[in-house]
Amino acid sequence: MGKRGIEKDVQDEIEKESHWKAVLQMIVDVIIHLTKQGSPLRGSNETLDFSDPRCGKFLNTIELVSHYHLPLREHILRHRRDKVTFFLKSKIQNEFLEIISNKIREQIMEEVHIFTVSDKTGVALSEEILKKIEQEELDIKNCRGQSYDNGTNMTGKYQGVQAHISESNPLAEFVPCAAHTLNLGGENAATAVYEVAGYFGTVNCLYTYFRASTNGWKVLLKYSPLARRKEVTFGGHLEEKL
Repeated sequence: MGKRGIEKDVQDEIEKESHWKAVLQMIVDVIIHLTKQGSPLRGSNETLDFSDPRCGKFLNTIELVSHYHLPLREHILRHRRDKVTFFLKSKIQNEFLEIISNKIREQIMEEVHIFTVSDKTGVALSEEILKKIEQEELDIKNCRGQSYDNGTNMTGKYQGVQAHISESNPLAEFVPCAAHTLNLGGENAATAVYEVAGYFGTVNCLYTYFRASTNGWKVLLKYSPLARRKEVTFGGHLEEKL
């Protein structure tokens, strides 16, 4: 093969690589565009019939964009001619979504900074929060919400963290943590009924008794009619969730 033939082969490979990069980039852009809007990607028909409105927003958007994107148009024409479905099936969409979500998660974890404080009072905690916000070159005036657990040092009307943050920015509306509030509500509701409190107290005593011994725990698992789920390590013992 002469020099000209080698150069042509190299050029062909470069063009192929550029083509697939352009196709992949556009597919990823469409996925990001739809997911940002909270739109479902797939419809009830996944036969890749772009003329069928039931094929979903992803394929419909891909078909629309292909009118203005030559590599994508060639890709769709190839699909129609050779029945090749590279990068258009739902499995590939899920893989792209997983890759994107992992990248976002990594970026968030890189930007999140955990710091410790010795003084747990509302004043001290709010000062640390405001100091950290300033160090990150953020403006507390742009904050529009804050949420913490229901501890007095966090939610106190006058001396809690939320009160001090609200002094710096009244627009930072405070909303108690829904999960913690539900937990407190359930706990108080259970202890308000004598029979319920006694029941859960008995269950807790039984659990404490059996988990103190590996052999005792095995006996419980052997004779318990409850469905066993997966093994977990708790307190140095190998146990199973009931």
